Amino acid sequence: MKRLKDVFANKTMSDFPRAASVLSGILLALAYRFEFLWWLCLFALIPFCSVLLQKRHKARRVFCYTVIFCLSYYSLTLLWLYELVPVLAPNTGTVGAYIIMTLAVLAVSLIMGLAHALPMTLLSRALRGKVYDCLLVSAMYISGELIIGSMGDLAFPWGRLANIAVPFLPFVQSAALFGSVFVSFIIVLINALLAYAVQLLRSKQTRRCLLCAGAAVLLFVCNTVGGCINMAAVKSTEASTEVLIVQGDFPSNSKWSTTVDKMLTTYLELSRSGVTENTSLVIWPETAIPVDLSQYPSYVRQMSDFTKEYDVTLVVGAMHNTAEGTYNVMQVIYPDGTVSRPYAKQLLVPMGEYTPFKEVIGIILPGVLEGLAGRDLLHGRETAVFQTPCGSLNGIICYESIQPWLQLRATAMGSELITMITNDSWFGTSSALRQHLSHARLRAVENGRYLVRSGNSGITAIIAPDGEIMAQLETYTRGSLTGCVAFLDGRTPYSVTGDLPAALLTLPCIILFFLDIIKSWTVKKCRINHSNPAK
Repeated sequence: MKRLKDVFANKTMSDFPRAASVLSGILLALAYRFEFLWWLCLFALIPFCSVLLQKRHKARRVFCYTVIFCLSYYSLTLLWLYELVPVLAPNTGTVGAYIIMTLAVLAVSLIMGLAHALPMTLLSRALRGKVYDCLLVSAMYISGELIIGSMGDLAFPWGRLANIAVPFLPFVQSAALFGSVFVSFIIVLINALLAYAVQLLRSKQTRRCLLCAGAAVLLFVCNTVGGCINMAAVKSTEASTEVLIVQGDFPSNSKWSTTVDKMLTTYLELSRSGVTENTSLVIWPETAIPVDLSQYPSYVRQMSDFTKEYDVTLVVGAMHNTAEGTYNVMQVIYPDGTVSRPYAKQLLVPMGEYTPFKEVIGIILPGVLEGLAGRDLLHGRETAVFQTPCGSLNGIICYESIQPWLQLRATAMGSELITMITNDSWFGTSSALRQHLSHARLRAVENGRYLVRSGNSGITAIIAPDGEIMAQLETYTRGSLTGCVAFLDGRTPYSVTGDLPAALLTLPCIILFFLDIIKSWTVKKCRINHSNPAK
C-alpha cells in the first residue's frame, strides 16, 4: 500500500493521460445521456484539457489521446443505435443485426475520433505554455466538429457539445451568432481555462489561478446573460398563425403491417377533430402515408377534400417512386386541393434507410447484403421552399435536423417557418428521443425561426426561435397538438455567415504550427552551419 501511495504521490490526472481522456469521454456521455446532468459538460473536459495543456506532447501522442477520448465519448453516446436491431433482424437475423450495430458503433466512433485527432495534432507545435493555449485547444476541438459535419454521406454531427447544453437554453443562444460549433467552442474554452487554473494552482501561482478561473466564470456569465437578453426579445414576437400537428402513433414494429387506408383514416379523423376556424396549417409526420401519392389519386382526393373543406394547408410525409428507386419525401397540399412537387430527404439514416460500408459488411458477414438488397432509399439533392397562403416554409425530414447547413440553405432561400416531420419510434424509449429533439431546438435558435415538429409517435412539439418548447404531446400517444407560430423573415448572424467565423478561429493555431516548423528548421540550419564553419 505504501508503494502504491508513493506512485500516486503528487500526481494529477494529466500524469495519467489515457485514463484522463477516458474519464472526460465518460463524463460527457453521461451529460448527454441524462438531461439533468447537462452541467457536467462545463467540467467534464477538464481532465482531457489538462493532458493537452500540461506540456508539448509529440503529435502521435496527442493523436492517440484524442482518439481514446472520442472512442469513450461517442461509443457510449451512440448505444441507442442498438434500437435499430429489430429493424434489421428480419433481413439479417438477430445475431447478424447485433454484429452490424456493434461494427457501426465502433466504426462511427473511430471515424469521429480520427476527425477530431487530425486537427488536434497541430497542438504539438502550436502550444506556447501560455493562457492563450486554451483558445488553441478550443479552436482545434471545434475544427473536429466541423470536419465531422462535412464528410458527405458519412457526416454524423450527432454528438456536438452544444447539444448537451440545450436543456439550459440561455447558454445556447449564442448559436444565433456563430452556430452550434461556437457554443461548443465556449464550452471547451471554459473547461480549458479551468484546467489551466488547476495547473497554476499546482505550481502555487494562486493569483494567476484565481484570474484564470475567474475568466472561465465570467465567460459563462456573459454568455448566459446575453442568451437571456435574446430570449426576452424572442418572447416579444407575436405568434398569430394557428397550426395543428397530428401524431398518429403507428410505431415502427406495426407501422408497415398497417394498411394505408387505416392510416389515412386515422390522420383525417385526428385532423378534423382538432382543426378550428383559425387553423391555417396542418402537419402530418414522416411517411404518414407511406406510398407514392401520384399513384393513389383516391388518397390525394380525400386529403384535398379536407384542405378545401377547412381552408388549410396540409404538410404530409409520403414516398416517391422513380425509375432509379424510391425517395422519402414531404409534400404540401394547398387549400385549393393542388399538390406540390415532392421534397426528397437528402440525409438518410445509416442502416435504417441505406447501408453504408457495404463492401466491409459483405466481407465480414457474407450473405447479409442479399437480405438488405433493395431496401436502400435514394438521397435527395435539392432543397425546397414552399409558398403557402400563410407564408413560406421548408421541410426537414427526421435525421436531416442534425445538419445545420440544410436549414441554412432553406433560410437563405426565404423560408420563414421550419416544418420538421419525423418518425422516431425506432428510437424506442432511449435517450436518443431527446437527443434528436435537441438538434431541432438548435436549428430554431441558429436561424431565428419557429419550428413545428410532427413525430409519428413523438416527440411532437412547437418550438420557439429561442429553442423553448412551447407545447408538446406525450410520446406513444395518438392525438393532435394546437398552437400558434409566426412566419419570420429576419436573419440571424449565423444564417448569413454560416460556420465561416467559427472556422476562422482555427487560423491562429495553424499559423503557430507552421511558425514553429520554420523556427525549428532555421535553428537546425544554424546549428549545421555552426558545426561546419568552413562551409
